[in-house]
Amino acid sequence: MLGQDLARSLSGFHSFTGCDQIPAFAGKGKLKPLRVLKSNPAIQKAFASLGSSEMISNDIITELDKFTCEIYGIKRNTNADKQPTQIKRANCLCSVWNHSYSFESQMFSPVGNGWVLHSDENGERFSLHWFDGDTEPTNLDDILEMQHPEETSNEEDYENEQEVDNDSEEEEAINEMAEED
Repeated sequence: MLGQDLARSLSGFHSFTGCDQIPAFAGKGKLKPLRVLKSNPAIQKAFASLGSSEMISNDIITELDKFTCEIYGIKRNTNADKQPTQIKRANCLCSVWNHSYSFESQMFSPVGNGWVLHSDENGERFSLHWFDGDTEPTNLDDILEMQHPEETSNEEDYENEQEVDNDSEEEEAINEMAEED
């Protein structure tokens, strides 16, 4: 068995790390993020809470920020005071997934939750709101504090980061976790 907290966190994890409706993190796939998720109960609880409320608590944002920094080998995020749109998109999508079994679906409005509504001659359509804030660190110190992959990752982690993400790898990792429990 996966365990209750890990099982509950998978929909939030899947939406946050990339799915059909939400872009994935560049070059990260699912395997290394899944290992990080498995090893951290606080992050599991943060992912499990996605979709339960349109307002995302600062504690959840902090945990998902730590998760993102860990998968990229960064010590800290300098833009932690801004709620990333990736979290908003994942939260909005999880609101649909978490209530998909019920006729009383609860879906948060996509507008303001990672998407914007555009109107043109063809009608209305949603498109991604990519990010808020700066696209790069504002200080040289922030860049220098990043860990280099060769210092923090062993060879296996580096190879896993280079792999192309696909469903069979994700299924294999989940099966491995189930066998361990």
